[in-house]
Amino acid sequence: MVAASAIGNGLEWYDYAAYGLLATTLAHVFFPEELPSAALLSTLAVFGVAFVARPIAAFVFGRLADRIGRRPVLLTTVLLMSLATLTIAALPSYVTIGLAAPVLLLVARLLQGVAVGAEWGAAAAFLTECVPAGSRGRLTSSLGATAALGPLAASVVIGALAALSSGAFMLEWGWRIPFLVGAVIGLVGLGLRLSVPESPVFEARRNAGRPGSATPDALAEPIGRALLGRSLILAGLAAYWAVIYYVVLTYVPTFVQAHGRLTESQALFATAAGLVVLVLAIPLAGRLSDRLTRRRLAIVSAGVAGLVSFPLAAVLGTTSFWGVVAVQIVWSFSLAINGAIAPALASGMFPSRVRTTWIATTYAASVAVFGGSTPYVSEWLVQVTGDPVAFAWWLVLFSAVGLGAAVAVPARELEA
Repeated sequence: MVAASAIGNGLEWYDYAAYGLLATTLAHVFFPEELPSAALLSTLAVFGVAFVARPIAAFVFGRLADRIGRRPVLLTTVLLMSLATLTIAALPSYVTIGLAAPVLLLVARLLQGVAVGAEWGAAAAFLTECVPAGSRGRLTSSLGATAALGPLAASVVIGALAALSSGAFMLEWGWRIPFLVGAVIGLVGLGLRLSVPESPVFEARRNAGRPGSATPDALAEPIGRALLGRSLILAGLAAYWAVIYYVVLTYVPTFVQAHGRLTESQALFATAAGLVVLVLAIPLAGRLSDRLTRRRLAIVSAGVAGLVSFPLAAVLGTTSFWGVVAVQIVWSFSLAINGAIAPALASGMFPSRVRTTWIATTYAASVAVFGGSTPYVSEWLVQVTGDPVAFAWWLVLFSAVGLGAAVAVPARELEA
């Protein structure tokens, strides 16, 4: 059950990262080359469209998971992502079919956005309900680990292709290979998910004559006000998780090239080093959360992130390559805590009958709004103020939001 949940989650992040890393190449393949800068902007705009689909998909599929089961939704998400990824790999270029190429690319990206939006909430609820309470943090942390392992794998595959082949090969056929790899991973994930049963908690409710929510509308609960309060707490936590994730893994590589002294390859290597530490540290943080409680670790993560944001940002603009690697590793420990505690902490705040609806929708909306805007806002702060460490204010602000939300987390988790 852990493997089935984790491999699908890893696929979602692998495919997202692959598209971002290949943005420059895809701009040449799918858009007219008369205006290269416009082509790149169009490619990035298609990347951003998937963020719009995530909250809508999270709500629709979250309700389905609470009504008909977690397993059917998890099968649907991995199948959707696999088909969308395979579609991108097989698309003809703009030169071959004209405007139909970017339109089909947009459709495929929307399907990927739907899959990602629906995936995390259903996987978190499913896995939390399947594993023993005493090992919940350790085992559900696999979702956080694969969220880091996916981008790391994409970086390795694309980096190896770029190093071993010519630029002409990458433009002609090489860019398709990472997406084909993703489709194969998806088929493995689909096979694993077909082999596992439904969540025992959902199965018990179905056998008791309550298949899904206790009312026709999963949100129309007698305790709706309490659920709304917990949703606001989770929204604050998810906003903090998203901001620090996208600052460290998306904006910092850009920052150290534009405002520091690192080359593109050095920036990517420093990020990869942080991802390696992140993958290794998340399971350890998951074990720790079973002993110290996830609420306490959430407080520690947000508090420490707020304190170190300005010192680490100052180091980024003035240090050498190894200094940037060290900064990425330090930040990775806060990311590790967040990735480890998120599934079980979110699931433990809501009753099973409406769990997926609330955690999926809240999480996806926070990530779409605050994660998607973070790289832009970070660079805007730097340019407007003329201060190369100004982006740290964004981190401090959301560290404070995360700290307040962590303090407000109910001390006792709800039963799975």
